[in-house]
Amino acid sequence: MNRQTLLAWLAIGATIGSFFGPAVVRGRPLAFRDSAHFYYPLFQWCRNEWVAGRVPLWNPAENCGSPVVADATSSVFYPGKLLFALPISYDWSFNLYIVLHVVLAAGGVYVLSRSWRASHAAATLAAIAYSCGGSVVFQYCNVVFLVGAAWLPFLLLAADWMLRRGSWAGAILWGVVLALMTLGGDPQTAYHGLLIALLYAAILGWKRWREPPKAASQGRSPWYARRLALIAGGGCLAFVLSAIQILPSIEATRLSDRAAFNRPRNVYDAMTVALQGSESEQPLGETRGESIARGLFGEPEALTHHEAIYEFSVGPWRLAEYLWPNVGGRMFPMHQRWFSLLPGEGRIWTPSLYLGLFPALLAIGSLIVPARCMRDRWLKWLVLLGALGSLGYYGLGWLVQELASVVQFQQQAEAGIGSPVGGVYWLLVTCLPGYAFFRYPAKLLPIVAL
Repeated sequence: MNRQTLLAWLAIGATIGSFFGPAVVRGRPLAFRDSAHFYYPLFQWCRNEWVAGRVPLWNPAENCGSPVVADATSSVFYPGKLLFALPISYDWSFNLYIVLHVVLAAGGVYVLSRSWRASHAAATLAAIAYSCGGSVVFQYCNVVFLVGAAWLPFLLLAADWMLRRGSWAGAILWGVVLALMTLGGDPQTAYHGLLIALLYAAILGWKRWREPPKAASQGRSPWYARRLALIAGGGCLAFVLSAIQILPSIEATRLSDRAAFNRPRNVYDAMTVALQGSESEQPLGETRGESIARGLFGEPEALTHHEAIYEFSVGPWRLAEYLWPNVGGRMFPMHQRWFSLLPGEGRIWTPSLYLGLFPALLAIGSLIVPARCMRDRWLKWLVLLGALGSLGYYGLGWLVQELASVVQFQQQAEAGIGSPVGGVYWLLVTCLPGYAFFRYPAKLLPIVAL
């Protein structure tokens, strides 16, 4: 390790230490929200089962008994859980599990930045901004999503290696990272990893398609065929490595309220309704056509998973937090968040999106400057689509309703179009197979931060 790398890691370590050091030194569990009442006792129960010589497959203490492996958030078979086998107290293991994933996130960004020819100083700044920014560091209270964010930099590195160079080694690394995300309890970020790679392949393929045939050293068909084979191969490897978690989760999800619907939430639900007999009665007393239209283009039905899909959407006014911390007020230690008074404000996933004023200004500047290569264009599309996707509930339908309320047509607007309709997250839910089983648009924020 040379002197510059050592200084970089000292700076990264000092920053992360300032976040977590006081609690860790005092032996206080890093527990807040879901970490306190869900992950902390769940991981402790799993650890006790392993210590007792039993694989934690069935938990008799929850809901009169529940299959643990069928819940992806249990992350029973995630290799990182070996940390809980160390001969230290459970509180120390839990804290170490969280802090080391923040360190992993920082290390991933540092390696990614250096591999893309950034200076040591730039890589250090990027690592600190990502790992200690609000979108990532606050996931200590949703540990499985911190795991997904920690592996995300390695996913981008592997996708670039796989698609730009046509490397099978890159495809293997990409598949392994997808599997680690899934086993770690964050299959939605793994799904996003597939979409990220497909977007990059499309951008590279578009550039190649526009080249004159003689400019390409190889034929177009072999280039496309190889990239599709790499993505398919990496995806198959990811499935094989994480099948022990995926298969039980799929079976349990099909029996959960996430699979139930009164109105179609996507084109696949709509196809199911359309193929029903002509005399079949819809749950809400509507015709098949009305059910499909209101399900796809109307307001999500209240108190259903369809409505929960769009919870924790990021209000567009919150984008100001990238430039100034606590611009909307603080949530704690005393709740003084004036953004909560806004009529359209919903539930908050992270209390701040801030990742540093200097990194934010540099990022905005790089978005304005024309892309130098296809990789830059790919990253800009990820920022744009990730930010728009995180808006979730605040889609074109919401904008239409807000404008209609100004001109006194609120009732007509609400009857005609749902708030999420036309947004990026609505498109993902409506068009992608299986995506309707996920929820919470704010989970896209680590992609934007990265």
